[in-house]
Amino acid sequence: MDVQIGSIIREIRINKNIKSNVLYKEVLSRPSVVKFESGKSDTTVERFLIILDRLNITLEEFASIYKKGENQDLSFTSSYIQAFYKMDITTLNAIVESTQQLYKSSKNQKYLHYGTIVSLLIDTVQGNFCHKEAKEILQDYLMRCETWGYYELTLFINTLSFYSNELIDIVYRNAKNNLLKYNRLPRYRNEFSVLLFNILEKKISSADYRYLENYLEELSNFKNQNKDIMYFQAMVTYFTNLINIIRSKDIKSNIQSIEKMISIFNFLDMDFKAEQCQILLNSTLKHNQIHYDSKPV
Repeated sequence: MDVQIGSIIREIRINKNIKSNVLYKEVLSRPSVVKFESGKSDTTVERFLIILDRLNITLEEFASIYKKGENQDLSFTSSYIQAFYKMDITTLNAIVESTQQLYKSSKNQKYLHYGTIVSLLIDTVQGNFCHKEAKEILQDYLMRCETWGYYELTLFINTLSFYSNELIDIVYRNAKNNLLKYNRLPRYRNEFSVLLFNILEKKISSADYRYLENYLEELSNFKNQNKDIMYFQAMVTYFTNLINIIRSKDIKSNIQSIEKMISIFNFLDMDFKAEQCQILLNSTLKHNQIHYDSKPV
């Protein structure tokens, strides 16, 4: 454990107006506290977690403070997403090379995964399948992983488009069972909701209508538990309407409901989301051979 952690803990403790004899009671002796907070010694992981709990701060929050608010992973993800949308193969290849070097030096699997994701994005831009082994690396990790957290959820979300619907069903069940087992599902409810949104979109766009109602029911179980409740409820309604159209239930009124929602997204300057919803609606109508003359809402 890094010895500078103690000095950061001291700063947080003082800012929260918590006395040292309260924070460290039955955890560290007074001489140990002085050494710990002055950066001359560290402590065990077990004691560190007790200290964080008494400070009412999560491990993720402490990590953000420790890294001075920098999110290197987010910055890295942003760089390859921008390069992908610009179809900048040169930058994407450079990112793959840098991740290979980082993985070689650190042995951290996330760099291996980042490199494989970017390799698959290169294939998408070039319209070929030169990096088939890259997808297998990601699939193998998600299939074998028995302890899921934020990293695994976001990895699954960000690579969903590369997998078959059958594999998605299997990995989803594994993820849910694991998060329930360790009581992490409530903690990651927003990320898990995004995962369900993406699974529904993937299945509907590929016209694989198996288990649609099951995934929608799973999504509905998070009602009133998400940070952005209005957006969440709007998307649940959207997918409900879309599935009703697929099942030939009151097609006209469900289409009109979706069109109204799309117009609201446009009004709120959520143009990208409006376009996404319109494209998925159009493809659904086309695949199910439903002819409908849209009228202004």
